[in-house]
Amino acid sequence: GGTTADLLGTGATTQAANTILRITRSDATTLNRAFTAGSTGTLVKTGAGNLTLGGGFQLLTRNLTVNGGTLTVTGGGFGGNRMDGAGVVTVNSGATLVGAAGSAHAFGGSDSGMTESFTINGGTLTLNQEQYFSNLTLNGATVNGSAEMRSTNATNWAVTGTTTTIVSARVNQVGTANWNVSDVTASAAEDLIISGQITGGGALTKTGTGTLRATG
Repeated sequence: GGTTADLLGTGATTQAANTILRITRSDATTLNRAFTAGSTGTLVKTGAGNLTLGGGFQLLTRNLTVNGGTLTVTGGGFGGNRMDGAGVVTVNSGATLVGAAGSAHAFGGSDSGMTESFTINGGTLTLNQEQYFSNLTLNGATVNGSAEMRSTNATNWAVTGTTTTIVSARVNQVGTANWNVSDVTASAAEDLIISGQITGGGALTKTGTGTLRATG
């Protein structure tokens, strides 16, 4: 892929409903522009390059889809709502979403709740700084990084698909971590492997017919 859809600059931009902003890059670049309130469209990252979404607490469009390469999110902050409305983040096979080091709570959220929903659909979620999750679906996913995923007080963490999900990042159970693990392997094999350290004062609750193995 080439280097197209260059939106470098500092001015705010609006993405209307039912529109798609597709950024295809083979190099590394930064989109350092906030989206205005009401930006309910979808930003799609394709291409092998790394796209970094700029720092501060710049508002992001409501829907983010990573189909290729790496999308690195910087900025954010505890307790805020980073995306317009109830954001939806999807990371598909072969793609990676990174919560950057030095950017705690890159998507906002706190122990009392998290507005955004995340689906890691065969892709990779790399957490190099802590991030809260309420609604998280892992479908043959890899969750790694030097930091931790944190449970809110209303977690809905689901393991789906046909391939084992592996979590090597730390899991900090600030609130109760509710795991609904499907039998994705259709066998006695592990469907979810948590090799990262499990910490925090919250409980771990497991439902579903799948097998969870914690080794951290």
